[in-house]
Amino acid sequence: MMTPSTKSRRATCLRPGRRTGEGGLPLCARPIRCDAGRGTDTPIELTAPGGDRCARGLPWASVSAPLIYLNIATIDGFIAGPDGLWSWGVPDPEVHSAINELMAPVATYLYGRRVFEVMAAWDTFHLDELSVTERAWAIDWRATDKVVYSRTLTHVVTSRTSLRTEFDADEVADWKRVAHHPLAIGGGSLASVAAQAGLLDEVHVFVAPAVVGDGIPLFTRGTTLELELRCARRFDSGFVHLAYDVLPTP
Repeated sequence: MMTPSTKSRRATCLRPGRRTGEGGLPLCARPIRCDAGRGTDTPIELTAPGGDRCARGLPWASVSAPLIYLNIATIDGFIAGPDGLWSWGVPDPEVHSAINELMAPVATYLYGRRVFEVMAAWDTFHLDELSVTERAWAIDWRATDKVVYSRTLTHVVTSRTSLRTEFDADEVADWKRVAHHPLAIGGGSLASVAAQAGLLDEVHVFVAPAVVGDGIPLFTRGTTLELELRCARRFDSGFVHLAYDVLPTP
C-alpha cells in the first residue's frame, strides 16, 4: 500500500490506464519479454537501472485471467516492521514508475480490511495536492472495481467497491475465468489464502534494501508455493524487482 508523500505510506502501485493486445487481451505497458533462463541453462541477469521492465510481453492466457500479488518487502521478507511501519518501503519515482507499468492492466483489486482501510484514503485526497504519479493513481483507483473481505465492516463508501464477509475461492476462480483483465490481491494474509487455494498466478516482490528482523510477513507462516523466476531488475535506489510465475502443483 502507498499513500502520498505527505502522508504515512505503505507500498502499492500506480497505473495510468489499460492496454489491450490481440483479441482484447491486456498487455503490460511497454511490453518486454524476459525469457532468459526459462527452460535453459542461461542464468537470468539483473537488468541495469533504466533497463527493461520485468513485465510480461505476451497476452495473458485466454483460458483464465491471472491473479497477481505484488508487494514491497524487506530483504528478510517483511512488508511492515514490528511497529507496523514501512518507511523503508517508500518507492522513489523510478520504482514507482515500474510498479505503475506492471499493474496497468489490472481491473479488479481484492483487499482485506486492513489493507483496504489504508487504500481508501485515495478516494478522499484532493487531487491538486498530489504529485503527477499520485494523481494518476488516485483517479484510476477510484475508477477501478474493488472487493473487500471483512467480518467487521458493515458498509463501504469508496467508489466501485463491494463487500464480502468471506473469501470464496470458487467465486474468485469464476471471476478469473470470465475476466478480460488481470486481478490483483493486496496484503500478505489474503494473498496467502489465495495461494493455499491455488489461485495465485504471479508474485512480484520489490525488495527494499532493509532488514527489520520481525513484523508482518510477505506470506503467512505455512504458505508454500513453487515459483519460477521470470525476470529481475535492479534500481538506483537499491530496490530489486523479482517477478515470479507460480508453478502448478502436482
